[in-house]
Amino acid sequence: MYAFQLWGVINQSRKADEVELVYLIPLMMVLVPTVYLIRAKLFNKVRGDDLKEFEEDLMAKKTIWRQFKDLFR
Repeated sequence: MYAFQLWGVINQSRKADEVELVYLIPLMMVLVPTVYLIRAKLFNKVRGDDLKEFEEDLMAKKTIWRQFKDLFR
């Protein structure tokens, strides 16, 4: 969003907001996944989870009541 605002300040000669939306969509298509990837990597380092534990949890047989309780932990 800051990059878009900076682009708006640099290009103040244009007055049409509709045209700026055309530039915003490709910019957000790059920035949003990048920020999410960085967040996921940091979150993984902080929590220390690995995929083996996740797979074991998925493969474990659980009752319906246990699945319901796991939703709220």
